Amino acid sequence: SAEVQRNMNKQERASLNYNFSFNAQPWEPFKKVKAFSKPAFAIIKDFNINYMPQSLSFNTDLNRQFSQTKLRDFNNTAAAIGQNLDLTYSKDFMWNRQFDIKYDLSKSLRFSFQTAMNANIEESRFTPEIGKEYYEQWRDTVWASIRKLGSPYTYQQVFSASWTVPINKIPLFDWVTANASYNSTYNWNRTATIKDAANIGNVATSMGAWQADANLNFETLYNKSKYLKEVNRKYSAQ
Repeated sequence: SAEVQRNMNKQERASLNYNFSFNAQPWEPFKKVKAFSKPAFAIIKDFNINYMPQSLSFNTDLNRQFSQTKLRDFNNTAAAIGQNLDLTYSKDFMWNRQFDIKYDLSKSLRFSFQTAMNANIEESRFTPEIGKEYYEQWRDTVWASIRKLGSPYTYQQVFSASWTVPINKIPLFDWVTANASYNSTYNWNRTATIKDAANIGNVATSMGAWQADANLNFETLYNKSKYLKEVNRKYSAQ
């Protein structure tokens, strides 16, 4: 429009992603021990442990947005008072980071952990888009903030663990399967800073939940008795 002398929108972004999956085989020290071949020793024979995680992933990105609007000074007001009143701008510089690891300590015990951080990169009041003379001050402020990993804005954390209880490897309880799990979350959010107002702190929430379940296969249990096994075979054939 005629009132707008300059309208600029600028977005700059850089990102890095890293993902790696391990193909390590579990260590099973008793797998080939003949002394543990009997069903009574299955829980020992099947003992295993992974010394490396299943996967690792990391993602980080820098996202800077800048917008500037300059109105035409028809009345030459800025020159009269020595200030650029017709220039308005907004800026936002965020650094986002995510980390994820999955680790099966054994075939029956599994863990996972994820984190996400959103941080603000501080900039000087005036940026190079406003004037080249502000570049060095802006650069020093930005690098100082990056070296501190930015100012945390939000943080999220999720942890989970699951265990397939090996009770069914004991011959007496081979008719029972059981599972247990634990899940927890943590969230932190920075509150807005109001000039000349009391600091009301930040907001943090956390939650944890346990879960357990079991399945009982009574057919397997009854088949341990010759009489009940024969009854079951007889009526199943009908």
